[in-house]
Amino acid sequence: MWLSFQLGRADLAAAAKYVAEHNPSIKGELFRAQIFCGILAGGVALAIIFMTAHTVQFSELVFPAVSALVAYLLGGYLLKRSYIDRVVAIASDRKPTFSRTMTLVLQEDGLAGSSEVGSSTILWSAIQHVDEDAQYIYLTLPSASTILIPNHAFTSGDQRETFITTIRSRVKK
Repeated sequence: MWLSFQLGRADLAAAAKYVAEHNPSIKGELFRAQIFCGILAGGVALAIIFMTAHTVQFSELVFPAVSALVAYLLGGYLLKRSYIDRVVAIASDRKPTFSRTMTLVLQEDGLAGSSEVGSSTILWSAIQHVDEDAQYIYLTLPSASTILIPNHAFTSGDQRETFITTIRSRVKK
């Protein structure tokens, strides 16, 4: 079975979002940065209060606590968005009209892929996890790599089901 499909910037963003939400290493880095944002905002607010007041009442500590919480929550969103934007920029060579034709072929030893950039075969043993949602199939590889296969790559729902069943039977994890 073989597939040929186009990938655009939106597809790259979906792959980066999936990695940010599912890869333990990337997820951990983003979480640590998010914690740092909250601590920094709360610390700065506390420093300002202690530098400007002779005595501090408990009610004055609400502002630093709220600042830390807002920075933590907003920081999580902004950090993930920044990660996705950087991945898309790098993967698309910063081209706003990025589009790449991908071809995938199921082979006995793995999944052969090619595009105008080059070709390679990913051994079945290298695929760590198979996941899917309403728009994509995700094949997780070592480190922070993911192969993204959009549903529009398939001519029918039956072809998609056959493809994913074959992939799942070859991936032994």
